[in-house]
Amino acid sequence: MPPGRLQPVVSQIRRLAGDPLAECDDAFLLSQFVARRDERAFETLVRRHGRLVRSVCRHVLRSEDDIDDAFQATFFVLARKAGVIRRRESLASWLHGVAYRAALNARRSTMRRQQRGTAVTAAAREEPEQPVSEAALREVQAILDDEVHRLPEKLRAPFVLYCLEGKGKAEAESVR
Repeated sequence: MPPGRLQPVVSQIRRLAGDPLAECDDAFLLSQFVARRDERAFETLVRRHGRLVRSVCRHVLRSEDDIDDAFQATFFVLARKAGVIRRRESLASWLHGVAYRAALNARRSTMRRQQRGTAVTAAAREEPEQPVSEAALREVQAILDDEVHRLPEKLRAPFVLYCLEGKGKAEAESVR
């Protein structure tokens, strides 16, 4: 079943399961979190966008620990700066940019630690060597994330929603 046709089924299951926030849009959830520090609204945003954030972090970083750190840093920034996000309907695009910068910062931090010699030996810290095709795919994904980050907001938001989060064309066009 194509992803677009599966969405109504998932929405119905969520309604039946009793999660009223699952149907709310990002702007509403963000407003609830800002106004009332609603933890359930924040949790819904993390569930909704966590896969996107983790994939951006994974494209830039190799270590699972670093990926986890960048993932957490991204949502920490969201918690701290939720009130100043201007285009709340474009939250996915905003999170993509924050995740990309958090992953780059984690990568720079890891490099500095390794250069100083304070890190655990490289063999113990690094993941097992990847096959060439997997390494090439990781490099292409990092280049794609870099290019997406350079897009102007009005183009980045629909691209992230449609291509990276699998939302429908109408939903992606609505944020322009």
